[in-house]
Amino acid sequence: MYQLFRPEFLKNYHIPLSSDAFSNLGKDNYEEHNREVLEATTYLFDTTIREFAMSLEMQEQNDSLVWELTELTHRSGINIRYLGVVRQAVTSEKIRRIIFNEMCARVAKNQLRYNPLLRCERMCSLLLISQSLSPTTTTTNVLDWHPIMIRREIMRQKANELKRQAALVDAEFRTIVIVFLNRVLDVSDGDFEDTTYQRHRQAAGAAASSSSSLQTRESWWVRELPEGLKAQFRDALTPEEQANLGLRRYLDTYTLFKRIQQLTGIKLTKRAMQELKEDPESFQIVLSDVKKISAKAKHMNIISLAEAQALSIRAMRSQSDKCADRLFRLAMLRFDTAIRATPDNTVRAEQFISLAPPLTHLVNGVAWL
Repeated sequence: MYQLFRPEFLKNYHIPLSSDAFSNLGKDNYEEHNREVLEATTYLFDTTIREFAMSLEMQEQNDSLVWELTELTHRSGINIRYLGVVRQAVTSEKIRRIIFNEMCARVAKNQLRYNPLLRCERMCSLLLISQSLSPTTTTTNVLDWHPIMIRREIMRQKANELKRQAALVDAEFRTIVIVFLNRVLDVSDGDFEDTTYQRHRQAAGAAASSSSSLQTRESWWVRELPEGLKAQFRDALTPEEQANLGLRRYLDTYTLFKRIQQLTGIKLTKRAMQELKEDPESFQIVLSDVKKISAKAKHMNIISLAEAQALSIRAMRSQSDKCADRLFRLAMLRFDTAIRATPDNTVRAEQFISLAPPLTHLVNGVAWL
């Protein structure tokens, strides 16, 4: 199963659709079911997407639209892979730039996630960790120790080895990520870049060597980005854009990197982001600019909802107005996260609203909603 309708679209569509359409399971009335799905697809492109494009143009002055685009798209029942179609239906140049920024950020995220060098590095890190967890040899004088002391010494050695290997792996990850991000910036340190890729080329294998991600001398904007846009989004580029390929002028580099950080576990320092904002043309990322690289985990919305409810209860029980204010704000943020995860879930919104009245009376008498 692939390229499914969004649940928000199915919920608002005027008739139910068969989940077995265009499959070997839907043999009964298959012609009718297939026709209904085709009609629904036509409705999605001709009506839903066009109405959504009009609603986006009405929010042209909304500065937070660049961060809310994914939620608004899903809430309208439109898959993210159709952002290119939405962009073609929009006439506002500002909205078109916002949509293009989101598309480019997602291409960069996926290319970084499936980078063959990073995948090779993950396999090497797992191998190193497995080796460090294997039985270790101890010095001869340890054999006279008490069994408990021997076990503690072995665990201490394993912990130290894991820390050492983790530090090495983290340094390699940072190096590969920096090379990729500098390619997005269209700047490079030739010696540093060549040394990095030469060190990993043999380990990554022939397939990785022939990958477009290893073509360090060719601009990311000329080949890799257009290919990624065409693969991930329908109607991503206009004929003029495909012929010209001067894609960088259609977006803001600073906003692009902020969005890449949101989509990945990469975190740049505040100073680096400020310098990028001031001079995006010549800015180059170095090791000290990367504050953190971590895994990006997706949680079920019930976790955010549970946290929000727990925080709201603690806020209502708090005896301090200042503490209640802080807990209330945290509860609202967690509720907002839960609602964004499932924008069509009216139950979450009702729970959000039901807790707001008693909470607003606790926060210095100020209604925050």
